[in-house]
Parts: sequence; structure tokens; C-alpha cells
Amino acid sequence: MDRQRKAMEKLKAQDREFVLRSGFLREDIYTYLLKALGYRQEDVEVDPSVQVRTEKYCEACQVDFLVRLGGRAVLAIKCAPDALESRVRQALAFSRVAEAPYLIPLAVVADAERALVYDAETGQLRSEGLQTLPSRQEALKIAETLRPAGLSAERLRRERLILLAYNATRCTLPDTCPPEEAT
Repeated sequence: MDRQRKAMEKLKAQDREFVLRSGFLREDIYTYLLKALGYRQEDVEVDPSVQVRTEKYCEACQVDFLVRLGGRAVLAIKCAPDALESRVRQALAFSRVAEAPYLIPLAVVADAERALVYDAETGQLRSEGLQTLPSRQEALKIAETLRPAGLSAERLRRERLILLAYNATRCTLPDTCPPEEAT
């Protein structure tokens, strides 16, 4: 019993440390976007979410930051204090689903020292390093060129399932989203 209690205390301490690192990381990335890259506060959405619907489930899925310029999202950022590579697929799926039929062209996973910047259309690593994130001026040019992506319904369905898989640690209930609006 004592061994189990010690193990639980150790896990709780690790969880607290992870949350603290994650909070500092998000603050660092947000500050970097504003001060180093020239984004304005109104350009950067914090904790943006998208309602992800499947046949059985509906759940809000999110990233840490979404950069939107001229009404178009150009950059989705997922902060990951440990193992950036483990969150790449989540960032790509969010970039493909959140603004459908448009893609958010750049999917980023970052910690306070590194950033992996992916092309959301191809899934290919575009660049590495915080210094390779586009400045506000560069992102404005990207926003001007955005066109609908034309992902198939099957591809969007698979991307939604991937997003839901990253939310699997939370309790998911059927039909918890608000009703769909008629289009």
C-alpha cells in the first residue's frame, strides 16, 4: 500500500511539473509571436477549438494558438513541453479540419527551444526552429494566397478521427455538441 501511495505521489508531482512547464511554454511562445515576429494580440487566438463531429461523437478539439490574418487562419500551433514529434499528427489534423474546406497552411508543434513547422497540405516538414516561423508580414502574404483545399469527405472523416483520438484521455459523450447549423 505504501509503495502504491508513493507511486501516486510521484505521478502527481510529474503532472504538476508538466502543467507548470506547459504554462511557461505557452507564455514564451505567445510572447515570441508578438515581440519577435510582429503579430498583434488580435491576430493570435488562444486555445481555439473546433467542434469535431463523427457518426457517434462530437467533441471540442483544440490547439494552443491560431494565427488569423485578414480573416484567414494561417498558422496552428500546438505546444508540447515533451516529445514534439508525438503531437505532429494532432497539429496536422487540426490544420486540415478546423477551417474546412480551407487548410490552415502551417501546422506547428513547439516547445520553448524548438519548433517543427509542417506544410498542412503535404504533411512534410517545412522547417525547424522558432526562428523559421513566419513573421506577420510573411504570414499576410500566405493568407492572400489561400484557396479551398478540396479534401475528400473520407479524408476529412479520417482527420476528425485522429483529432478525437488525441482527446481520448478525456471523457467523450455522444452528441455533446450544439446542433449543426443549416448551410
